[in-house]
Amino acid sequence: MLHRKTITFKITTAVTLLTIIFSVLISVVFYNNFRKLLINNMLEVTEGQIRLVMDNLDEQLKQINGIIEWATINSDLGTLLVMDTKSQEYDGEMLEFIRKLNSMVSSSTVNEYIDKVIVYGENGASIQIGVVPGHGTDVENCMNQEWFKELQEQEKAWIGIVDNRFRYRSTSHMLPILDKVYNYKEKKNVGWLMVALNSNLPYEGIRKYGATEDSSVIIFNRKGRIIAHTNKDKIGTYLDNKEVLKTIYAHSKGQLTLDIESEPRQAVYYQSPISGWCILKTLSNIEIEKQQQVFINIIVLTVIAIMALGMLLSIILSYFINKPIKMIKNKIHKISQGDFTVEPKIESLDEIGEIGRVINHMSMDIQELMDTVVANERTKRELELKVLQTQINPHFLYNTLNSIKWMAVIQKNMGISEVATALSRLLKNMAKGVSEEITLQEEISLLNEYILIQKIRYNNSFEVLYSIEEGLESYKIIKFTIQPIVENAIFHGIEPKMKSGMISISIRKEKEDVLICVKDDGIGMSPEKIEEVLSQKGKRSKEGLSSIGVSNVDERLRLTYGEDYGLTLQSIEGEFTEVTIKIPLRK
Repeated sequence: MLHRKTITFKITTAVTLLTIIFSVLISVVFYNNFRKLLINNMLEVTEGQIRLVMDNLDEQLKQINGIIEWATINSDLGTLLVMDTKSQEYDGEMLEFIRKLNSMVSSSTVNEYIDKVIVYGENGASIQIGVVPGHGTDVENCMNQEWFKELQEQEKAWIGIVDNRFRYRSTSHMLPILDKVYNYKEKKNVGWLMVALNSNLPYEGIRKYGATEDSSVIIFNRKGRIIAHTNKDKIGTYLDNKEVLKTIYAHSKGQLTLDIESEPRQAVYYQSPISGWCILKTLSNIEIEKQQQVFINIIVLTVIAIMALGMLLSIILSYFINKPIKMIKNKIHKISQGDFTVEPKIESLDEIGEIGRVINHMSMDIQELMDTVVANERTKRELELKVLQTQINPHFLYNTLNSIKWMAVIQKNMGISEVATALSRLLKNMAKGVSEEITLQEEISLLNEYILIQKIRYNNSFEVLYSIEEGLESYKIIKFTIQPIVENAIFHGIEPKMKSGMISISIRKEKEDVLICVKDDGIGMSPEKIEEVLSQKGKRSKEGLSSIGVSNVDERLRLTYGEDYGLTLQSIEGEFTEVTIKIPLRK
């Protein structure tokens, strides 16, 4: 149980109160902003929907306009309406035009909504086609309507919805449009063409975007007469609010607030540039409330999550006091595991931080002591290698001196002087030590002295070929690095072969390194033998120049230059052995 005076209790209480206050403020701000954003978003979406509906309707009306334009400027129709209806040519011309007109109407995507197409001429000629059958009284009936006179005055205008007075009709209302037929030969109007659309055409357009029970979609003309309504019973009626009508037709599109049943409602409207009709949709309060309820649920879940997070945070903060102690404990454990790195994070400004500073200083002292021990061991190892490397093999000296002796007895030439000179230079350089770095040019000179002695000993039974990339002669290498490799090639490759052989030495640059390849065409080595040579398990030849073997060379290189450098061996028994020496490129 928490005590009132404990730090844990204070932290938990403070975090809980802050979490509650923060949650309430965030909830209120988010809710108000979300409601505004929701309504604006719904208005934008609704505007896009009604514009799409009106654009689709405009495209359909454009098709009707196209049919009317084709027919009224057609010279055949202009001629038909002034021809003698009793002439022989009249019937054939009339049937051909009706066929073309039918074809135009049938090819339209709204042909099922074209109730009537009436053509009438000054010669008394009359044509009626469409979904609804015609009647002899239709022309006279049409010409007696008030809307007919209005259409004649406006010329090819969509005035909106009118009462359907034809004898045969599919609906009680229709959408008429009229244009005059012109005769270019006589240069005058000789008749008219009227298209009556089914009033279901605009209704079907808004029905696809069905509204909820508390919203509606309306299409109306400038007089406020409703052309289409989601409530089909209101088609043909008039809008009640004339002031709203004036406001809407003062702009091509926009938003407004309507008073519907004493309740303010947001609405969006858009006016067609083709017909001049306007479409209006009211937003659904039911849909707004649904969206708000979803957001309220999200807010509740968010508040619960924040409260849970606050409680979790209070628990975490309650342990904050123990954190420095745990960090020091972990640091001591790391020291016991051999990790002596300094960790500044345990050096805080309090008493526990002072303990952390003492531990860091102790860690640094231990690391320095260990580095000193490692350095001493490394120095000791290098000294041991130097002693080992500078021991001259007595068998080698014996064989060399024996060679000199027999040369003096048998050859009676200057070879004795050359061997003696070569041996003298080798001994002089070995006496100076073998750990120092010399240039590649100097290393090759020492190697040539050694090869001269061995060629005399083996009666020139092998040849040495050099391939040295230009410019590498001045770069450094540890003394007597290549000689043990060549010695190994002679003793374990060429000599067992029992016939003449070839040793090729190539030196080239590769990026920031120097690669020295020593390859012989001797008897080769098995994988086991390669491992033995590199692991120091093999016995050194008693006839070598010194006790430096292949493994010693590899160890010296890695000790001096790092683990990325040293020797690699490749060999195929009976064919060749190739040793690659990798050293860094430095002068």
